[in-house]
Amino acid sequence: MKSTNKKISKTFGIKLLTVLIISLGLMTACAPPKSPEEVGATDPELLRESVKVLTEVMVNDIFSPPVASRVYVYSSVAAYEAVALNNDDYNSLAGQVHELTEGPKAGENVNLEIAGLHAFLTTGEELIFTTDEISMYRDSLYQDFLDKGLSKKVLNASKEYGQQVADHIISWANKDNYKETRGTQKYVVTDEPGRWVPTPPQYMDAIEPNWDKIRTMVLESPDQFKPVPPVPFSMEKGSEFYKQVMAVYDAVEKAESEHIAIAKFWDCNPFATRVKGHFMFAIKKITPGGHWMGITSIVTRDNEDDFAKTAAAYAETSIALFDAFISSWDEK
Repeated sequence: MKSTNKKISKTFGIKLLTVLIISLGLMTACAPPKSPEEVGATDPELLRESVKVLTEVMVNDIFSPPVASRVYVYSSVAAYEAVALNNDDYNSLAGQVHELTEGPKAGENVNLEIAGLHAFLTTGEELIFTTDEISMYRDSLYQDFLDKGLSKKVLNASKEYGQQVADHIISWANKDNYKETRGTQKYVVTDEPGRWVPTPPQYMDAIEPNWDKIRTMVLESPDQFKPVPPVPFSMEKGSEFYKQVMAVYDAVEKAESEHIAIAKFWDCNPFATRVKGHFMFAIKKITPGGHWMGITSIVTRDNEDDFAKTAAAYAETSIALFDAFISSWDEK
C-alpha cells in the first residue's frame, strides 16, 4: 500500500511540475513586449560605448589620424541622420554638408535610437579592416534587447531602417575621392633645406600626402582659412626659426613631471616607436580625433544629454575634425 502511495505521489508530483512549467511558459509567451525605453535601448550611453568600440578597433588596426577622422565622421553622421530625419527638433545635414542628399524616412515600428546605433556600427564596420569586434558587439546588444523583452518586430524594423540610412551614407562616402587618392603619387623626398624627410628610427613614409584632395564637409575649399605662414627655415643662430627650435629644446630639457604628464596625455601618435638597445617596438594609441571623440563622450555624459543630442554632438565634432585634417594637410 505504501509503495502504491509513493508511486501515486511521485506521478502526481511530475504532472504538477509539468503543468507549472507549461503555465510559466505560457505566461512568458503571453507577456506583452517591453518598450525600447524599458529595455534600455534609448540610453545614450550605448552610443558612447559604440564610439569606444569603434575607437578600440581603429587603435588595433593602426589607422592614421586623417583616415580615422573619416571613419568617425561618416559613422557619426549616419547615427545623427537616423534620428534627425524623423525628429522635428533637429535638421538633417542634407544640403548643409557637401553632396549629401536627403536620406530615407522611418516607417512603422521603428525605434530611432536603435536605428541610430545600427547605422553608426554598420557604417563604421564598412570603413575599417577588422570587423569581428563590431559585429559581435552589435549582435550582443540586440540579443540583450530581446532577452529583456523587446519585440522582434520593433528590433527588426529598427535594424532595417538603420541599414537603409547606413547604405545611404556609405554611398555618399564612396564619392569623397578617398579611393582615388589610394593610387596617387607619394610624397617626394628631396634635399631642399627645411623640407620634411623621414626620420629615425622607423623612417616612415609621409602620411596621406594627398589628403587635401578629399571632399570637405563644410569648408568651401581646403585653403579657405589659411593660417599665418611659419617663419622661414634657418639654422642661423639668432634667426627666428632657430629661437623657436631652442625654445622647444629648452622646454624639454627643463620639463617637470607635470609637464611630461600633460605632454603624454596629448601625445596621440597611433603608432609610437620606442627603442631600447637593439630592440625596437611600437605602442598603439588613439588618434587626435579619437581623443576629441572621447572628450565629447565625457561632455555629453556630464551634461546628461539624451540620445539625439549626443548623436548631434558626435556629428558636429567629427565634421570639425574631418575638415580640420583636410585643411591642415593642405597647408603641409
